[in-house]
Amino acid sequence: MLPIVLAAVSALAFGTADFAGGKASRRADPIAVTVVSQILSVPLLLVLVLVVPGTPSPLDLGWGLLAGVAGAGGVMLLYRSLATGVMAVVAPVTAITAAIVPIVAGLVLAHSPGAVALGGAGLAVVAIGLVSLGERGAARRVSGRVIGMALAAGLLFGVFFALLGQADEAAGMWPVLAVRVSSIAFGLALAVRTGARLRLGRRVLGWAATAGLLD
Repeated sequence: MLPIVLAAVSALAFGTADFAGGKASRRADPIAVTVVSQILSVPLLLVLVLVVPGTPSPLDLGWGLLAGVAGAGGVMLLYRSLATGVMAVVAPVTAITAAIVPIVAGLVLAHSPGAVALGGAGLAVVAIGLVSLGERGAARRVSGRVIGMALAAGLLFGVFFALLGQADEAAGMWPVLAVRVSSIAFGLALAVRTGARLRLGRRVLGWAATAGLLD
């Protein structure tokens, strides 16, 4: 029961963070929003590393570093698509893709969870797809480019979850700290390359902080 509760709380936090990041990205560069939001989350993450005990191996940290690059790319693409498209369509498309990748990875790398669990996961994916059909007029206003970014974001999120899932449970929060180290480094490098300014207005900063802390 506990994994289900944790998954539900996690989904609520991610959903709220995505909404906040999308709002911020309508007023600032999504790359800047991503980098600043993740930097603002570092103090909380350091506290969590101390509170949640763990002893990571180099391999655990390596999985985290790889996952961080995929996660940062996914966040940037999601924020950009949310800023230019319809949230009611973009978010479910990303969620569907992000759900499929870890399911497939789990079937390949681990034992099958059973028919009931697979059936439930399949129904959840179908349900998300049906929800996205609710606003047909909105769906028609979304360009193929935005849908493509949403699909790419979902794919990267799925890779993120699959990679991070390879870290051992005994590693505690250290793999997540490795995620943040590589994601911030990747974001800063991309900001330098694209010329994105990391200075955000006060209102945008509030949305970015909300997104980073919940993420």
